[in-house]
Amino acid sequence: PREPVDPPNANQKVSAQVGERVIANGTLFAAPHGMYEWSLDAPEGSTVMLSNVDKVGPSFTPDMAGEYILTLETVDGPRTVTVSVKE
Repeated sequence: PREPVDPPNANQKVSAQVGERVIANGTLFAAPHGMYEWSLDAPEGSTVMLSNVDKVGPSFTPDMAGEYILTLETVDGPRTVTVSVKE
């Protein structure tokens, strides 16, 4: 798998390949209510699921090209990472 992606600032962008596991890293942020809350917006037609959405390091494996947006809810507001995936 690639190195974990951190969502330190809104609109951070990283790249990956279809089939390459992407691991997020929320260790730099305080989670509301002591639990991590991650979500994933995938391209239309994708069936990918984000695993461990309540953990510090969830992951997903892109199943098609496009932009995947990971969002982490923090005590300071949401942090996002856009993962641009190519074939």
